[in-house]
Amino acid sequence: MKKVLMTALCLLLFLCLVDHGLLNAQSDYRVGWETSMKKVFIKGDRGGFQGSFNFPVEISLAKNEYESFQLVVIGNKNLTGVRVVASDLSDNKGNKISAQNIKVSPVGYVEIKPEYLKPAQSQDIVGWWPDPILEFMEAVDIKQGDIQPFWVRVYVPKGAIAGTYNSKLTIRANNSGSKEIDIKVNVWDFNLPDKPSMRTAMHLNEREEIGGIYNVETGSAMYEQLIRKTYNFLMDYRIGPDVLYGKIGDIVYVGQLAQTRWLKRINLGYIEARAYSTESEFQEALESFISWLKNSRIPVFRKLGLMKYAYIYCFDEHITHPWAKAAVQRLQQEFPDIPLMTTGDLRDHPEYLDEYSGIDIWVRWQLPSLISWISTVEEARRRGKEVWWYISVGGNKPNWNLENKLIETRLIAGAINAKYHPDGFLYWKLNNWVKVDPPNDHPIASGPYTDWKPLSGRSDDRNYFGDGILFYPGPDGPIPSIRLENFRDGMEDYEYYVLLGKLANANTTAGADLLSRAEAALQVNSAVVEDMSHYTTNPQILYQEREKVAKLILRLSEGVQLPPEEDDNPPAPPTGIKVVQ
Repeated sequence: MKKVLMTALCLLLFLCLVDHGLLNAQSDYRVGWETSMKKVFIKGDRGGFQGSFNFPVEISLAKNEYESFQLVVIGNKNLTGVRVVASDLSDNKGNKISAQNIKVSPVGYVEIKPEYLKPAQSQDIVGWWPDPILEFMEAVDIKQGDIQPFWVRVYVPKGAIAGTYNSKLTIRANNSGSKEIDIKVNVWDFNLPDKPSMRTAMHLNEREEIGGIYNVETGSAMYEQLIRKTYNFLMDYRIGPDVLYGKIGDIVYVGQLAQTRWLKRINLGYIEARAYSTESEFQEALESFISWLKNSRIPVFRKLGLMKYAYIYCFDEHITHPWAKAAVQRLQQEFPDIPLMTTGDLRDHPEYLDEYSGIDIWVRWQLPSLISWISTVEEARRRGKEVWWYISVGGNKPNWNLENKLIETRLIAGAINAKYHPDGFLYWKLNNWVKVDPPNDHPIASGPYTDWKPLSGRSDDRNYFGDGILFYPGPDGPIPSIRLENFRDGMEDYEYYVLLGKLANANTTAGADLLSRAEAALQVNSAVVEDMSHYTTNPQILYQEREKVAKLILRLSEGVQLPPEEDDNPPAPPTGIKVVQ
């Protein structure tokens, strides 16, 4: 009788599992996860799936911060309509963080084709590369054998209670059962600021790229809507809206954003000599530019309260042009209170500080940790100059081309900035979509395999993929890339070091041992970044360092009340670039 009863119970359990699709789910697909700092290749090439199948997934973050991971579904058969739904985050004290703060989206793929390569380039990079995050898609089809990641972005609001929270992610498919996995979120008891501490000047092409990819007329209602949506989108990723090679379009709306959100720097206009055949033509253009600034642009900036953020960008990578020196003197004479910015090599040419004394912001390609370079930087700062840096097209590392390690993007914006203390970061273009060969002519509208052409930069011997693109056009506006997500994560990592430094200075009762550990952390662990050629590619090392810094912040914040966020333009005197000797 007992045997019959046991058989019946087993049959009932089996039928229940079948009814709920659990047995189908077990055999139809597997679920794993990967950090936000490693790329997951949909075809399993380049080493296969290297993530984990062990749960729960655990992440840690401050309040007013984003942190992500990738939930990975591996299809054992063709799956349709695969989607992931999150539950509220809750702790064991009844506190909750709404599931609205967890955004889950499929990761899309762009293809590097053989015909995109130059003869000297390796065929090893041909294939599908993860990059766009398809936020417009709630579900995605997964082919048998494909390894499909979903980007899981968690945000903790300012008012949240610190502690450990738990949530469940439910994976569902139209033609299979569901699975639940657990996530654990540790919320640290401090807030990150709304306004980023690091200044940026990252070029947004409005008319040609945004207007071109959406085929909308400049000045139309749709164009204005797309531009404003893009400004806010970039600010969500701690990038101020800016145009390097021209003027930003909707300056009135930027003025509103400076009041309601934040602003760090904004370009008044751009002057260049290479576009002119003769010096007389250039001189005429320069005088016209000066007149336009004085009579049109500056009055608008003043009315909107934007002059404290303003700079003039000039002579991009060509400050040594024969006509540049006199032009810089002329601009300084007309606008002595407006910083002039250029990209020039102070490292090898410290004499530029004298020859181009009117330049206020020097932007250097890469950040070499050389004693001679550091002495030049310190001399520039003694003269009241700012020293920024930038990355650009090239096979150099660190960089954020598609072929580079994903963690490099986070290090560029975070630990590297924290180690070397530049005054700002410049990037030549955020949305190089249309002005490429072959060009893109429509937004991304489907996935995970997209028809986007990722060729965006080139040199004599190779083409570069992803250079000049940190976000993509979706059906209704901008969508992020996994590199842009890592850029924001790095900007947030940088805030940890800024906050730690402020607390170390403000805490007058901390013991010598605690302050010593804080000072050591502010140097940035060489296991994370030793120099610009040696840095970690292991996310766990970065996570461990974040946790160490967070714990120091919590210790030093005891009994300390920092003043509220202030407008830091013009900037306070810099602390100086540090060198690992």
